[in-house]
Amino acid sequence: MIDARMRKTISYVGIFVFLILASIISFYSFLFISNLIRDYMQGRIYRANQVRKQFHIARAIPQKALHTQQVTVEGYNFGWPTPLGNNSYRVLTNDGPVRLVDEWTNERIKFIVSLDQPVGKKELWIERPTDNPQNSQVIKSNTVSFDVLSRFVLYPQANDSLLTRLVKRVKRILFFNLPFLDNVIVTTYQ
Repeated sequence: MIDARMRKTISYVGIFVFLILASIISFYSFLFISNLIRDYMQGRIYRANQVRKQFHIARAIPQKALHTQQVTVEGYNFGWPTPLGNNSYRVLTNDGPVRLVDEWTNERIKFIVSLDQPVGKKELWIERPTDNPQNSQVIKSNTVSFDVLSRFVLYPQANDSLLTRLVKRVKRILFFNLPFLDNVIVTTYQ
């Protein structure tokens, strides 16, 4: 049996634990709210919202793409091109326009790296008309970069040494088994 003194001790311990937990929760709540207020006062929240209101590319996925592979460009306010053949909505690289655009939404563009794209580092940007229909100007987004790789870099040549063949095989296994390459399109011609 628990006597009266033991019950009193248990109740004091319970109150003590409750007060400690309440003070910890209130302390972290205070820190969270003060950080929000500080960020708002310094303009961080405002700037993040302004980026979402602008015409902005956030990233290109994957960063390294092979020929005939689909690349997804994510960002904000890409616009909605009309199906009437409006050529003022374009995805461009430093080697010219991208011709194989599969999907264009306000926040995502999917295109396929064509075989005529040269291998190497590419700068990518988007051009679209202004939101004002009376104005015929075209605005340009920020640029992001991605690499176009040749498939043949991953396969051995006839005059390669055994070590070079082994290295290329390991690269090929690692490159083709990575999860970001689930959308590789393999085209066969008959």
